[in-house]
Amino acid sequence: MNDVIEMIEKKLDDEDVLSARKMIEKLDKNSPYRYYFIAESKRIEGFLKNAIYDYLRAIKGLKDMDREKYFNSLLKISAIYRSEGDKKNTLKYINMAEKINPNSLELMIEKAMYYRMIGNFEKAISIFNRVKEKYILEKDYAGVSYIMWAIGGILRLKGMFKESIKSYQNAISHAKRVKDSSLEVYSLFGLAGVLRVSGEIKKSYEIYRKSLSLISTDDSFATAYVHCGMANSLRQSQRLDDAIKNYRISYKYYSKINDSLDLALVLWGAGECYKKKNKLDTALKLFKKASKLFKTGFEPRGEILNMISTAETLYLLGNIKEANKIYFNAIEKAKKNHLYTYLERFT
Repeated sequence: MNDVIEMIEKKLDDEDVLSARKMIEKLDKNSPYRYYFIAESKRIEGFLKNAIYDYLRAIKGLKDMDREKYFNSLLKISAIYRSEGDKKNTLKYINMAEKINPNSLELMIEKAMYYRMIGNFEKAISIFNRVKEKYILEKDYAGVSYIMWAIGGILRLKGMFKESIKSYQNAISHAKRVKDSSLEVYSLFGLAGVLRVSGEIKKSYEIYRKSLSLISTDDSFATAYVHCGMANSLRQSQRLDDAIKNYRISYKYYSKINDSLDLALVLWGAGECYKKKNKLDTALKLFKKASKLFKTGFEPRGEILNMISTAETLYLLGNIKEANKIYFNAIEKAKKNHLYTYLERFT
């Protein structure tokens, strides 16, 4: 069985999910390894909500059978809950993993990502820098790339756009050095995003567009992400109809993987387009739908943007009292989460 497991791991490392699945079928149907590899394949394809159930089934058997994969599963479960904005369960599985291997760099990264999620940016950057130093000593350039990508995202949230751009560029160069296309793609996404909010809209759009050729056809999340990114750039360029077309494509792929928070961001973006086209009733419906989805997780930046857009639309429709209330609630939420989202309205 060890040979089969090694072969499956190799295929999944290469993101060859189809070949891996054929080999997974050879494993015993009740084997925790089967559940673990099914979860891994779903995660790679972007089906995170489905993957989590298989990880949870896997850890029941892996705990006493394979401590390394048990530990890895705990971190993957934590990361999925984090992507859904579930702070409680994110921390729960981090703490479980910490009892097994408290000095793990992978654990330190997940802790830093947790701190980033809750808005403790300085703590997150401090941990990331400690991990980066170790990766540099180990000449783990893929690890360095990931850290620079993560730091780039925090710097963007802090409004430090020049520093964020530099961090993403550093991440891209390290990803290219080790020929890791996945790291390169997500670093390009990050770079395109910060270029857009810092006014380099044309560059942003071109990076998103070129990234399409680097994405695996099996990667629903990346496909959804790049079309949403292109739509954002098109919206900011006032190419509203083209933006709406890309939001629709993004919505289709995010729906496929049941990604509620990113669906909410797509609905907000589309709503902004209709608001700019003076189709205020349509815009308001989209903002209200987005608001419900934002409440399913923790995505303060997107929720704040949606609240401000809702307030603006209500004001234009004559509902001044409610608009005023929502607007100032959005400002308070931004301050509470150490965000400057309300200063990004020009986008």
